[in-house]
Amino acid sequence: MAEGPKIKYTIRTVGLYLVVEASFGLSVLWDRKTTIRILLEPEHSAGVCGLCGDFNGDAKNDFMTQGLMSVSGALEFANSWKTLSECQDATAPLFANSRAPLTTS
Repeated sequence: MAEGPKIKYTIRTVGLYLVVEASFGLSVLWDRKTTIRILLEPEHSAGVCGLCGDFNGDAKNDFMTQGLMSVSGALEFANSWKTLSECQDATAPLFANSRAPLTTS
């Protein structure tokens, strides 16, 4: 496999969080347990896709499969992004009682 470009990044601890900040405007915050928050600088608006949506400010079109089909269900959306065919499909949300939104804009 060919190597991609080298990306400068920093790793630091902020309170309870482990924070990884990449030089191109991406930050990942992890509570070292169950929650990850991904932050992008506005310059990347509408320039990304995947499990975190497309960052265009319209949460209604964030559930886009790898095949570029818009779906309404979280399970169908999540299962479409599996990378290993031997992984079973998710059949129920892991945090069914969570009040946290599935996507933010």
